[in-house]
Amino acid sequence: MAKAPNNFTAGHLASMAGAYEPQRQMDFEVELELGGNPDFSEAITLSVDVGFLPNESNEEIELHYLNDKVWVAGKYSVDAGTLTCKDIINAPTAEAIAYWRSLVYNHENGKIGLAKDYKKQGSILLYSSEGSATRTWNIEGAWPQAVNWGTLDYSSSEKNQIELTIRYDRAIPVRPLQASLGSGGNA
Repeated sequence: MAKAPNNFTAGHLASMAGAYEPQRQMDFEVELELGGNPDFSEAITLSVDVGFLPNESNEEIELHYLNDKVWVAGKYSVDAGTLTCKDIINAPTAEAIAYWRSLVYNHENGKIGLAKDYKKQGSILLYSSEGSATRTWNIEGAWPQAVNWGTLDYSSSEKNQIELTIRYDRAIPVRPLQASLGSGGNA
């Protein structure tokens, strides 16, 4: 059996004398390559309050032999992810989402767009507390499956938020997470 690269128990972490640095949930960005519109020809970084990391799995294939059953990996899939974005009046977040969504469904004629036009690439980038990149996932075949434009309420002073559900085909870790464990360098 393969040996684990490091012992990550509480005692081990305490003995590292301050060398342990957790990945914070707040240190991230989400970039999208929307292209095709002069206003969004380059990658845009959405003003996100709450993001997601890929949730991936494989179906299982059950194999029978004599009195035993074993399982092997089947088809790969990822779950859709939801972004909660700030609705900032003088930032193009709502406009970028509306443009991208219009490539999926045209409100004026009721037609569904072509996948080659609405499926885009993006990245989820994680940073350390001092700003250096720690992990990146490239997202392929992403499209806006659903948009909730927010809630209006005269009795509230809360900011409006846009919930964007992104369906995507693949999530590829740019720096494989397992390969960086115990490497002694930047992880």
